[in-house]
Amino acid sequence: MASMIRTVFFTLFFRKIGTENVGFFFSIYENRALNTGSNLLRSSSAKDTMLCARACATQINCQTAIFHFDENKCELYEKRTEDILKTMVKSEGHHLITKVRIGISNLKQEIKANIPSPVFSWLHFTPQWCSLAGRSGERLATGTTADECKELCKGNCLGVEWWEGTKSCFECTDPSKKVVYTSTNDNGYPPHVFLKSQNS
Repeated sequence: MASMIRTVFFTLFFRKIGTENVGFFFSIYENRALNTGSNLLRSSSAKDTMLCARACATQINCQTAIFHFDENKCELYEKRTEDILKTMVKSEGHHLITKVRIGISNLKQEIKANIPSPVFSWLHFTPQWCSLAGRSGERLATGTTADECKELCKGNCLGVEWWEGTKSCFECTDPSKKVVYTSTNDNGYPPHVFLKSQNS
């Protein structure tokens, strides 16, 4: 499990519990979920992963959450974070969110020790493409998965366009030109656009 490829980013939320000021940071694992047997607290709608993490932060007994980004659904669980590496499973279309509680006095040390740089998340749009005017003229790769396509977006790359049918990957050079793709009979359909979003 230690060698599993994962995308991790962190965010912080703060609240007062009793007389103690505490903060929470979250590790978010892309395309991962919990196996069966976890204790579901509640399920609700959420527009994105960050709002799902915020919902977990505001519920004291929530330790783990799963965001279904194709359904805009957020599930909150009591599963302890120390068990995550043993119980997570691969699951396309899900973000597994784990919560860690820290005291404010330890916040600077935790940030320095745990937050990677640069820090960004992926915004996902489908069925959309970057258009001919908004992407590179040559493919970055063919025969790739969506995750492999995103891994090719390095340096100043703003995002990628990935075609589910043909597994083709292009670099998006001008995200403002992305549009909905309506040719459903295209053998590459549906296309997906993944854009980098910097976290503050």
